[in-house]
Amino acid sequence: MLYILVPLAALPASALKTFPIADIDTDVDVKTSLLNGWDILSNNNICGVGVGVQSINCARGRRLANAEAGFAFSNLVNMAANVDICAATTSHFRENLLEQFVNTLIAPGGNADGMGSIAENMGDWCLEMENRRRLESVDGEGIDDQWQHYADGVLERAADAQRRMAITSTTGWMIDSGMASGDDLPYNAYQQCRGYATAMAHTIGYTRRLDQATADQLVAEGAGDIYSVSANGEGTEQIQGCATVVNTVNDAVSNGKIDGLEVIEHEGTEVVIVTDSNLLNSIGGALTAVVLASGGIVYKLFDVCRHFEDIL
Repeated sequence: MLYILVPLAALPASALKTFPIADIDTDVDVKTSLLNGWDILSNNNICGVGVGVQSINCARGRRLANAEAGFAFSNLVNMAANVDICAATTSHFRENLLEQFVNTLIAPGGNADGMGSIAENMGDWCLEMENRRRLESVDGEGIDDQWQHYADGVLERAADAQRRMAITSTTGWMIDSGMASGDDLPYNAYQQCRGYATAMAHTIGYTRRLDQATADQLVAEGAGDIYSVSANGEGTEQIQGCATVVNTVNDAVSNGKIDGLEVIEHEGTEVVIVTDSNLLNSIGGALTAVVLASGGIVYKLFDVCRHFEDIL
């Protein structure tokens, strides 16, 4: 996947349109995918158009030439993107929102106002980063170009991590090794971040409007608490905090527990659309229009991210 804190950005498979995505489910797969992804590309010096990779260039201008290399590379980039957005949001939280979180906990009364504000602030930051990355595109560079440049950078970081023997079997090794970075993430990664933060803020907001907390709202606040406490931990703890938030939002929206948001399938991808006009008007930044088979137009808040489902 924000919410209570934050988010995670949860990148959906559709974020990497040019890569065949096979999400990584275990710590062993994380390490194996990274090692295989780099070794196949660097040692075999493969050239040609990759099977299912749609001519996406790899390090040093080479191209993937077989399905095994393509999926290994996809796993590597997908893993890195999800870790990078998690690391970026937790870093922002520590530096800018941690004090607000502490003050919320020690202040008398309920935590809904403070937690809702934190979620809203995180969403605002994600929107700022999304707009910044759009502006940083040069010479007409599109989203596919940004993903290409990002993928090249991931391979360089992976090679450096191998040289420093920084790769371990833990989920958060990329953060602990200093490899994680949100600087080069394509803008739609932060678009995902904004969407999840908005969903969490909207859920917590019900507590304030109704002057009472429902079970679903308390679950959302609990996810935010876990994220907030984990944000200053080691890499694995940060990943678990992000996973808690993303999975909580996914469960809520998939089961119709967030008024004004609905999950639909569009072109083979689960997307969350805004069905409430008041909520739509309150969301900052432009949303992507989705044309339905019926010819109707709805607006997408984010793509559902399933990357973290097997982490917890």
